[in-house]
Amino acid sequence: MSAITQTSLTEPSPETTALGLGAGRRFFRGCGHFVMFLMVVGLLLVGYSAFRTGSVHAGVSWVLGRDFDAYPPRPEVIADGVQLAEIRVQNLSASEITIFGAETKCTCVEVMDLPMKVRPDQIALLHIRAKSKIDKAVPLVLITNSASSRYASIAVVVKAPPAGMER
Repeated sequence: MSAITQTSLTEPSPETTALGLGAGRRFFRGCGHFVMFLMVVGLLLVGYSAFRTGSVHAGVSWVLGRDFDAYPPRPEVIADGVQLAEIRVQNLSASEITIFGAETKCTCVEVMDLPMKVRPDQIALLHIRAKSKIDKAVPLVLITNSASSRYASIAVVVKAPPAGMER
């Protein structure tokens, strides 16, 4: 009679159990439950924050500890000097936030409505106007009195006006 015995594919063989490999398999099976738990907690946190702030984008900013949210992060404006783009600024903190000003690397972008105060849980609209003959992305930095977010960076996408629309 031979010393080789046949084992099923679902049960660990006596050799792997003796080496502790079966315990490793059980450990990784348990990790799957932990990962599922973390995913459920994460979904509940994102769901609650989106419910509290009104949007998933603002909810993520709130979870990250930011005092305000600026949306969209890449607003597009046609650079004819007339049309305006809107940036929605939402105060996520319990105190009033003041946006003192804005800095850009290009004089082709003008920010209107500054300085502006945004009360807690209020949404304010910031308007942007641009004048340019070429398409470009212009970094815009909002300067605030917020303790956790003194500066907010936004990339304004400036689109050159179609032919015949230039002023």
